[in-house]
Amino acid sequence: MTSSELWNVKNLKSPPKLTMKINIQEKDVAALIDLTSEALSTFNDQTDFEKEAALLSRFIYCMKTKLRHNKGLKVAAKINQALLRYLRTNITCQIETFLHTLPRSFLEPPTYMPSRNMLQYLLVRLQGVAKLMVRVVETSKIAAQTFEELISIGHMWKIYFVGFGIVSRIYVLSRDIAKYCCRLYSLLFPFVNVLQNSIGEWLPNEYILPKDLRLWLNADCLDEVDKRVEINKPFLSLFKYEAGDSDDELFVDRITTKQSRTVDALMKSKPEISAEDLGIPVLRKIDTKKQRRKKKRSKCVQPNIQTLDDLKKFENDFKNNVEKYSDNYKKLDKMQCSMLHKLVLKCLKRSTKNVNDPVKVNGYLNEVRKALSVYD
Repeated sequence: MTSSELWNVKNLKSPPKLTMKINIQEKDVAALIDLTSEALSTFNDQTDFEKEAALLSRFIYCMKTKLRHNKGLKVAAKINQALLRYLRTNITCQIETFLHTLPRSFLEPPTYMPSRNMLQYLLVRLQGVAKLMVRVVETSKIAAQTFEELISIGHMWKIYFVGFGIVSRIYVLSRDIAKYCCRLYSLLFPFVNVLQNSIGEWLPNEYILPKDLRLWLNADCLDEVDKRVEINKPFLSLFKYEAGDSDDELFVDRITTKQSRTVDALMKSKPEISAEDLGIPVLRKIDTKKQRRKKKRSKCVQPNIQTLDDLKKFENDFKNNVEKYSDNYKKLDKMQCSMLHKLVLKCLKRSTKNVNDPVKVNGYLNEVRKALSVYD
C-alpha cells in the first residue's frame, strides 16, 4: 500500500496520544468540542443503519443456496462486505479518543490541546469511511435496479421485493452518512493549522489531505436530488390481484377449470346404451393353471481349502478360469473378481512367508474361506 492510499489501509497505526500546551482562542476550543461531540452522537445513533445491515446479512445467508446464481444476490454480497469493513473501521472509538483529549473547561490561554497528528489521523479515517459509504451507495443502486428487473419478471417476486426494500433503505442511509462525513471533514480541516506537534510528523510528506472531501470523492451520487413523482397506478402490476390470489391458487384454479370442462365434454359425447338389449352374460372358466417357472440356480461348488497347497491350487485355477467362478458365485462382475483374486493372492503370499507358523497360516486360510462364503 503506497502512502497515497493511506486512507485505504485496513489496520492503520494511530499516532501517540499526546497533548500540547498552545495558545488558542476560546471560540476555537468550543467549536472543536461541539463538532466532535456532535460527530460522536451522530455515529453512535445509527440504529436504523445497523438494523438494515443485519437484515441484509440475514437475507444473503438465507438465500445463498436458493439464489446462488442470482446476479442481484451477488451484488448484495458486495454491499455486505463493504458494510463489514465499515464496522471494522470503528470510527466512533477514534472520535471518542480525540474528544477525551480536549480540555473540559477553558480558563485562559495557553491550554492543553491534542496534537496535530491525532487530528490528521482522524481526518484520514474519515476519508476511508466516506469512500466506503460511496461504494455502498453506488453498489446499492445497482442492486436495486437488478432486483427491480427481476420483480418485473414475476418469478419469485416476493423474495426479490424484500431484497429491493433492504438495499433501497441502505442506499438512502449510507448516502446520508457519506454527506455527513464530507461536512464534518470540511469543518475539522481548518484546525490542522491551529494545532501543533511536539514530536515528528505522523503523516508522510508525500500524502496531501484534500481540502474538499466531496470534490476528492468525485461521486455524482452525493449531488443527486431526489425527485418526487406522483403516479396514478400501482408501482407493480402484480398488486392488482387480491390478497388471497397467490400464484399457486391461480394456477390451481386454471387447472381445475380446464379439467371440469374436459369432463363435461366427455359426458356429452358418451353414447347412449339401450336398456332393452343388454345381452346374456357369459362365464368362462379357465382350467389351465399358470405354471411358474423357477429359476434354477447353479449350485456353487465350494473349494476345499485346508492346506497351503490347496490355496495355491485354488489361486492358479481362479486366475485361469475366472468365468467359472463368476457363474458360481452370484455372477461376480470384473471388479469383484479382481478384488477376490487380490485377497487370495495376498493371503497366499503371507502364508508362504510364514509357512513355519501354522497358526498364522490357518488364520490366512480362514480369511479366504470366509471371503468365499460371503460370495456364495
